[in-house]
Amino acid sequence: KAIKVTETLIKKIISFADFLSGQYIFDAAESIYLLAQGYYDSLSLDNIKIKLSLTNNLALMYDDKATVFNDTTLTEKALTAYKECLSIAENSNEDMHAHIPTLIGNIGAAYHSLKDFKNAELYYKKAIDYFDDDVDRYNWYNNLGTLYDDMKRHDDAIAMYVRAIERAETLCEPPLVFALIEHNI
Repeated sequence: KAIKVTETLIKKIISFADFLSGQYIFDAAESIYLLAQGYYDSLSLDNIKIKLSLTNNLALMYDDKATVFNDTTLTEKALTAYKECLSIAENSNEDMHAHIPTLIGNIGAAYHSLKDFKNAELYYKKAIDYFDDDVDRYNWYNNLGTLYDDMKRHDDAIAMYVRAIERAETLCEPPLVFALIEHNI
């Protein structure tokens, strides 16, 4: 008996792929994500949340696999998928405002991993600029500080780390957050 492919089934397939990815069973996870993507496309679905989730989770899996295997071609795949996610979020009729800064920052992080410091800085700054002060997060300042350290711009790095601490204080982040930022300083 054939199984009817529905949005619910696609969500379950994505969840299974997420589980495999979390267990570092990357090849199987990738195959299952791509299977879900094929089902999504074949049904001509218009559920932007599923499409964004699927594409983002695939990007995160490529990112994790790239880190484990130190493989820049996987980072490039992640970068491509993150850019697709950003396009999905920006062009959606639904309110995807909350996802955009994280996607922009993830693009910056991918460029950072590829040692494309110019684009990494550009995207980290875009992520920072996207937030209003009352919802700004410390982590993009911290990431920008790390980038500046990698670029040997240590004064700029310290300025970003200080800004990260100020934001973390404003947001009442837990002590571990401060310890991580202070470690970078």
